[in-house]
Amino acid sequence: MERIPAACAMNWSIDLEKGLRIKRGHQEEVIEQFSPRLLSWSREPCVSLSASKMYDLIPGEERTFSNTILTRLVDAFISGNNGIRSSILKVFMLELRHIRRKGKRYKGILSKERLPNYLQLLKRLWVVFDTDDVKARALSLRLLGCWAPLTHDNADGQYIIISGLRSQNFLEVKASLFACGCLSLFSEDFVHAIVSILIDITRSMHIPSNLKSQAARTFGNIQCSSLLASKAYKICKRLVLEAPLDDGTRLESLFSLTKLAMKSVILISEQVEFLLTVMAEECSAVTKSVVLKCFRLLCFWKLCHVLAKENVLSRLMPIINDQNLSLVLQCEALKILHQIFRDHPESWLDLPDLQSLVICIKDAAQSSWISKRYLSLGLLTDIYCNDKRAEKGNCSKTGKLPEAGALDFLTTEICLLIGDDISSAVNKQDGDLIGNDFKEKCITLSTCVLRLVQMCPESGLSFLSRLRGTIEDKISQLKLKPGHLDPSLEAQESAQNFSEVIISCLRYFVVPSLNVLKHNNQTVPEMCTIVNLLLNVLQNFGYFGSDVLELESFHLILRYNNVDGMIISDNRWIGLERFGLQLARKMTSRKNYWILYKIGKYSCMDGAWFAATNAFKHLIPKAKSDSCRSWLKALMLLGGSESEIRLLLFPDLSTGLVNELCSDVDIERPIKDTEERKRIYECCSVLRQEESEKLSRAHKRICSSLEVLSALKTQIGGFWFQTWLLSLRKKGLETVIDLLHLLLKYGSISPSADEINFLSTNLLQISRRFNQISREYDFMIISFMEMDVQSSELISRLALYYSLLGYFSGFSLYFEDSGLFLLEDLSRRLCEVDGLDLRGQLPFSDWIRGFPSMSRSLNKSFGVCGSDQGTLSICRFATDSIHCLLKEAKHVKSKEEQLGYVYQNYLHSFIAVLLKWMSLPFNVPPYFFRLRDCAGAELFVIGEKTANPNELYTFVGNQLSLHLCIQLKNISSIRQGRIGELHCILAVDSSESASSWLEEIDKSMNMHEQLLMFMKQGTNAKFDSAAVTYVRMEANSLGQGFSSCLLDVSSFPEGFYRIIWHGCCMDDDDQLWTLPSLNYAIPFSVVKRPLDS
Repeated sequence: MERIPAACAMNWSIDLEKGLRIKRGHQEEVIEQFSPRLLSWSREPCVSLSASKMYDLIPGEERTFSNTILTRLVDAFISGNNGIRSSILKVFMLELRHIRRKGKRYKGILSKERLPNYLQLLKRLWVVFDTDDVKARALSLRLLGCWAPLTHDNADGQYIIISGLRSQNFLEVKASLFACGCLSLFSEDFVHAIVSILIDITRSMHIPSNLKSQAARTFGNIQCSSLLASKAYKICKRLVLEAPLDDGTRLESLFSLTKLAMKSVILISEQVEFLLTVMAEECSAVTKSVVLKCFRLLCFWKLCHVLAKENVLSRLMPIINDQNLSLVLQCEALKILHQIFRDHPESWLDLPDLQSLVICIKDAAQSSWISKRYLSLGLLTDIYCNDKRAEKGNCSKTGKLPEAGALDFLTTEICLLIGDDISSAVNKQDGDLIGNDFKEKCITLSTCVLRLVQMCPESGLSFLSRLRGTIEDKISQLKLKPGHLDPSLEAQESAQNFSEVIISCLRYFVVPSLNVLKHNNQTVPEMCTIVNLLLNVLQNFGYFGSDVLELESFHLILRYNNVDGMIISDNRWIGLERFGLQLARKMTSRKNYWILYKIGKYSCMDGAWFAATNAFKHLIPKAKSDSCRSWLKALMLLGGSESEIRLLLFPDLSTGLVNELCSDVDIERPIKDTEERKRIYECCSVLRQEESEKLSRAHKRICSSLEVLSALKTQIGGFWFQTWLLSLRKKGLETVIDLLHLLLKYGSISPSADEINFLSTNLLQISRRFNQISREYDFMIISFMEMDVQSSELISRLALYYSLLGYFSGFSLYFEDSGLFLLEDLSRRLCEVDGLDLRGQLPFSDWIRGFPSMSRSLNKSFGVCGSDQGTLSICRFATDSIHCLLKEAKHVKSKEEQLGYVYQNYLHSFIAVLLKWMSLPFNVPPYFFRLRDCAGAELFVIGEKTANPNELYTFVGNQLSLHLCIQLKNISSIRQGRIGELHCILAVDSSESASSWLEEIDKSMNMHEQLLMFMKQGTNAKFDSAAVTYVRMEANSLGQGFSSCLLDVSSFPEGFYRIIWHGCCMDDDDQLWTLPSLNYAIPFSVVKRPLDS
């Protein structure tokens, strides 16, 4: 359990005292090292009673040591030199950021609640103001500003700050101005007092201009209500219009006016008009720059709607192509327009000058300045996409785009930029340019391309056509020919650069465009043709020159060929397997084993199982540790298992790959056994009598892989995801094998009534097993919060696979209208999949009352995409089959004849469904190769009677009083900072066997459902067992939550028991995540009360 700052306060106080006393001359380093401790302490809430019990803290101990530490810092500030004072001030300046972010909700270490004797600290600080050291007084004034939560209502502090404003010294005035901005955050009365003083400073003719600029800047730093901001705004605006200000003060006042206007909705439009008036005058380039900076500030705070007006655009348009202005100002105007059109796409619909704006931006897009061209293309993309969105939404609009060539212009200009970048990248001999500059440009342009493709698929076709033409032109210019390469060093470097350029184009443009179309369920056959041509260019002219480039090309080709998610029914996969085998053979000969491992990894992720098996098989003898060897062996066995299934489906094509694998291992090995297996598999595909035995071979390899992985001695949480995924694959194959036994036994006969009853009973059990596997996949998705999106989609697809089999296996329930839960589960996964509504195509839709409200979008909750046409086609086939069977059954008169007829056809249909189901791809999620320990939580418990967590006990007839701490483990700091709430359920288990969370996943799933019920119903939730309790906690910055609870074990007899628990957390997006329990069971005992007590 990680110690909280309050538990470390005593040691910190001692360390600070030693450092300040002993290390003379090094006090600044001591203070700098102490700063992070104080800041982390301030961000933690006050210590609760439960946290005090967990760390054995005395009540009030935290306040005592915080007061001691701050007192020592103030004493060092008083007695030290200005260097020490500056170091101490830096500590509180960092804390000031936290104060400004929280405002009046600040509860940190400088709040009055946590520092009750703050007046003593202030009295110590007054001593510095009696000295003649001007710099010391200035530092003290800034320190008063950092202590705004303590000094905002202190009369002495306010008097000192206001007196500093009237000082004759520049440092004191500047420090007082800083303090005024800080105190205004907490006291509006103080703001009333200083506004007139700030005006006097700004108007004074005897004060230096830089000091007047600082006073004008202070107006913008004032934090106050909208009413007071309105008053200060009018005063400051009158000052700008009437007073004779120098240029610096006037420009600072413009920026401060914008900040003040942002505090009141009424003032924003007035300020925009005022800025436009200033801009309309014959102002300098510096003034225009400040006005544009003000506009950018409004855009940053999401106030673009006030700028989406005709007069604003009319002022910005001339700046875009004004050659008398600097490039920085022209780009600044483009950025403002880009922000307006991106954040408020509806704001331009009624602009009559839209055509003029588009023409102006087109001219800017043809500028010789690259940065200006990129910004202009991004803005044109926004305008075009907004226009398309308005057309789709049937929005009325006054402004219209130019009729001809908007899309062609965009795609042409983007391809011209790419062509120029390709030429510069290929002609350069410096590889760093291609690694950084070219890729950054591709990323910038890919944003435009993806937006165009999302709004209009035809734009993707146009773009890829032009991109292919651009690449072919470069090929002809470089005079590259397949199989021929100029031996000169310059030609080889140009060819290598060109290969890297093509890979970058595929990575940043082609594959993302296909993914966008995939997620939007859009298919453009011509685009696939163009992509194939690009891939052929890569393979025919790909003078890679490095192993990394060859690996990248292999990965991209795999991604493209798996982007449609179709059934494995064509021969395209055999080419990918051979490509992978060839590349693995090459890397083996070059002894580049890391690239070989990557080949195996990418092959597993994209279903090239023969290539994966071959890669890992060659890596096993090269492993230098037992853990690496076991991991590679588990991967090889997994690949071998899936290769067996592929061999079962495609005996002809797969046997050739098996021969290649055998020749790689032992070139003299006979292939007689593989030919025999081929004949067996061919017979199986017709007779289906030995299929279960062949699946058993795959099942044994999965079991072996699981055994190897389980034997690895790792920390708790290591390989949990990998073990769980293999375990579910094992369960799925076991259930499919049991199902095949039934289908092969009864599929060729017309079953009798007794056989139908036996068959129905077994099929219902199998259906429940399939449904349980599907639920486990769902539970897996929410149990690993750091899982990537692609892995979640793949696991969701697997859950859908088994839900389909569970639905089809529960056929007998549909005669009694009791299969509602199976239909609900499948419907929940299929309905509204990325806009594809299958409600009308599903049978028995009338069973579900309120069906539309029950359906959930898989895009949001399960992540299955509508472009998984293979999966959806099998689902349609399965549901239509059952629907037709029940329709035909109604026309059969005799009940016995009806059942026999229906079941005979049902078993035939089930065999067809199962064979189609086996052809669905099984790809390993990318998260499978993340070998760090999984994110989880550990529960720390102490009892009321003892502080030793290993001695939990209570007396017979009493309840068990517990103090709890949940500690998050193995979670990234970014993810941990987004977690706000922790929820936990505890229950008593009488079993004494030690087990982990992963080994008792069924109990964890049941406890998760109980926990959800507690979260929804609170204390009204009812359960069978009384020894169940629910706890809610607030997470701190260390990922900890503290609470106390009572566990009702008063009816338990004397003995030893276990507390099993399950936790979950809620992040900032209100997403609920399960926390795998790293210490699943906590022992405790119920003992008899001693006689002498």
